[in-house]
Amino acid sequence: MIDDLTRTLKALLERSPAETQITLGRPTESFKPERSSINLFLYDIRENLELRSNDTIRVQKNGNYELTYAPKRINCSYLVTAWPVGKTGEEIFLEEQRLLGRVLQTLSQYSQVPENLLQGTLKGQDGESEHPPVAITVSHPDSLKTLGEFWTAVGGQLRPSLSVTLIFTLREVKEPVTATIATSLELRFRKEKRDTQDAPSFTIRGRILDNQTPPQPVRKATVILAGANLIPETTETDEGGYYDFLVSEDGDYILTIQFEDRTQEKLIRIPKLEDSDYESYRRDYDLQLT
Repeated sequence: MIDDLTRTLKALLERSPAETQITLGRPTESFKPERSSINLFLYDIRENLELRSNDTIRVQKNGNYELTYAPKRINCSYLVTAWPVGKTGEEIFLEEQRLLGRVLQTLSQYSQVPENLLQGTLKGQDGESEHPPVAITVSHPDSLKTLGEFWTAVGGQLRPSLSVTLIFTLREVKEPVTATIATSLELRFRKEKRDTQDAPSFTIRGRILDNQTPPQPVRKATVILAGANLIPETTETDEGGYYDFLVSEDGDYILTIQFEDRTQEKLIRIPKLEDSDYESYRRDYDLQLT
């Protein structure tokens, strides 16, 4: 993939007038091109921590979810140098500066690589898919802070240069995890006291979980409660997957859970407070739902 990135940068620079060639190599004094050249040298590869994301990407497929982590964004930094041929005296230095100016002018036109120039495995990183486009930064202030040490390390003499960084997406190499959508349901009800007349009320409270191991809460699912004497009420599950309703009468209620294209219904029966088996019914109900 990194070699495709280098080919992409080379293709981008070759769009300018073809009076020089684009070469690859370590910029030492032994580098002697046959004609005037712009040289690209990849000197640094690292993850872009500012763009790192720990979010998961959920894609619905065949009634399930495929879960993957957001892919990494990688910085590849190149040193760009100019190597004029056929010049003498001051003209050598002026030609160096002219060639570098042409590179700067060419690259400054773009904030990202055009789709038609992406090479090999980079094709598709155009912003239309889950992969962001390949970004370009020129002469970033943090790049090559110690130029003298760099030229000493490569065994060359200090010469004018540009630093160009391309940021691309590292395609995910892990297999996605498949999870079933909203198939586990917990419900509870309990009696509560309201106002000074001690009138009864009931809380219907529940939690929606998916079918992962361990189960995870389903957030922002729509929950609807309807009954014979109740105008349908709607709420959403919170960050923990919980919801609740307050009702004032016993009887039968229909609880409807909607999440994306999935719908489930559950009958909720609240017995009368005066029933002798009220407590045992509630206990059996809890055990069954658990």
